[in-house]
Amino acid sequence: MRRYSGTLSFFRKAAIFPVFVFAVFISLPALRPAVAQNVLKVGGDCTYPPFTYKDSSGRLQGFDIDIAEEIARRLGKTMQHQCVAWDGLIPGLMVGKYDVIIAAMDITPERARRVDFSLPYYRAPSAFVGLKSAAPAQLDTNGRLAADFIKGKAVGVLRASIYEKYLQQAYPGLILTRYGTIDDALMDLKAGRVDLVFTDMPKIESDFLDKADNSAFAFIGPKIEDYAVLGEGSAVVLCKGNDGLRDKVNAALTAMMRDGAYDKINHKYWPFSVKP
Repeated sequence: MRRYSGTLSFFRKAAIFPVFVFAVFISLPALRPAVAQNVLKVGGDCTYPPFTYKDSSGRLQGFDIDIAEEIARRLGKTMQHQCVAWDGLIPGLMVGKYDVIIAAMDITPERARRVDFSLPYYRAPSAFVGLKSAAPAQLDTNGRLAADFIKGKAVGVLRASIYEKYLQQAYPGLILTRYGTIDDALMDLKAGRVDLVFTDMPKIESDFLDKADNSAFAFIGPKIEDYAVLGEGSAVVLCKGNDGLRDKVNAALTAMMRDGAYDKINHKYWPFSVKP
């Protein structure tokens, strides 16, 4: 009897074991969201100093990285960054590779048809940069560089950017050389393969003109603040319908701008304000 009883005990335990395993298994999905909720996945172009770039040790640095980390901290999350080529950022967001894009991406009506934006967190004027030895810049009646001055010149611009759109509208027929990164455009400017580069002034000032070996270059013409075309500024980019996360990001940005955290990040990179 004892032997038989032991066999029954074995089968009773064996019957209980699958139930236990099943209970653990069905509880695992419940754990996964908890882990995901503690991470804010951010997509960005890592070739755009001083916004997002890798230093000599391979560590991510930049204004957008600091903004992303501060937003994540205020959301009670850890920031996890993914480097993506500029023109792949929105497609990557739309297939769920990350939760948000924080990459100095400007708000535009075209983009707003595909994605949602937070409140703007960065806005700055744009300008052309070129050799100081170029002929004196001629201006038109609107105070911009005259079309005759730019005519025949090769102008470097970031592909699929608001700067490309501005040049197409302001200077129809202009010869544009499009680049995957603005740094490639600036390298070609130094090599004489383009005559001018057009992008935002903080980028040019802090990551190009401030370097000793670029002393032959300067801003050409006035700063451009045509925000009707250039947009309201840069914002955090989210998938359509992700209203809950957008509201939390907006609350974090608003608090950062009120309590001085934003200004501290701002002045780490520029002596002037880029607050919208």
